[in-house]
Amino acid sequence: MSHTVTYNSKLGLVETKAKGELGLEEAKEIIAQIGLVAKENSCFLCLSDYREVKLTLSTIEIYEIPKILSKTITSLSLAVFKFKRAIVFAKGSRDFYFLETVTINNGQYAQLFEDMEGAKKWLLGG
Repeated sequence: MSHTVTYNSKLGLVETKAKGELGLEEAKEIIAQIGLVAKENSCFLCLSDYREVKLTLSTIEIYEIPKILSKTITSLSLAVFKFKRAIVFAKGSRDFYFLETVTINNGQYAQLFEDMEGAKKWLLGG
């Protein structure tokens, strides 16, 4: 698994790019890095490119991701409800739909996309 988390100052987005198998420890690491980059740049719009990711999380682990995110973001003195996340994924990755559902059910703002342009447009309100 490899990933990067950067701030795109031109668009005002926290961008994550990952590839490979994504397990729970990697997910926690990515969440922590997103939180730090968001705090450093006072930016809560997050674009995650997971088109080359295979989720290896169990159903229970996927269910826990929003809680882990909330705990991590809160520990940085940030409010998780301020974050708006666009997740771009490869078509046919069913586990991402479950992740989106549990995220929304936990009062967090996220939406799935199959293309980067649609995700950017949604994030930037266009």
